[in-house]
Amino acid sequence: MAASPVSTLFLEFSRAKLIEQYWPRLRSCVESLTDEQIWWRPNDASNSIGNLLLHLNGNVQQWLVASFDRLTDARDRPAEFAERRHVPAADLLEQLGSTLERASGVLSRLTEAELRATYHIQGYTVSGVHAVYQVVEHFGIHYGQIVYITKLIGGKDLGFYRERRPNASDLAPCGSIMRCATSATRFAFCGPDRRAGGKRDGRVRVTCAPRVAHRRDDGAAQRVE
Repeated sequence: MAASPVSTLFLEFSRAKLIEQYWPRLRSCVESLTDEQIWWRPNDASNSIGNLLLHLNGNVQQWLVASFDRLTDARDRPAEFAERRHVPAADLLEQLGSTLERASGVLSRLTEAELRATYHIQGYTVSGVHAVYQVVEHFGIHYGQIVYITKLIGGKDLGFYRERRPNASDLAPCGSIMRCATSATRFAFCGPDRRAGGKRDGRVRVTCAPRVAHRRDDGAAQRVE
């Protein structure tokens, strides 16, 4: 049974997030650091980037590749966090890239029946939709941690969202108090790290709901989208 239009949209979006957004940005983070830096950890209770790369590889392999391709699950999850041998970054990226390539193939050919089917993964009984959603959500969480650690070490803007900078007309002054027109909720905004035109301007885009008018406490209305 071919995937329905909604299922096709779900699979295409899932693949785009993993392969076209998260993966290139994650790779650029790792490639900007030394092998020593990717194995740095702030304390024993926290993971290094190296451990997170091993963990992401294990998760994608288990939940997307092995489950849908009906392969033997040989994952050793505790080992992903216990590794301390400083495996080279290039090796970790090659491993994860290969796994993501296989995952991309899975997402490109899944059927409606496979999305509705039941799978037993990591001790859980889940549907195919659940498995795909879990991988994308899980990858996004640890991708964000890797971005944060990279910024913490390098101390610079990675530029991932520079092409999406809002126009000045969409920005509220730093520290301004806004009230949502559809509720009593008040918001205080300050964004010292936001940039417009390559310069700090201390302003951030205000959002509450699509095309909702916001009103400052001084009575001036502002519409944002």
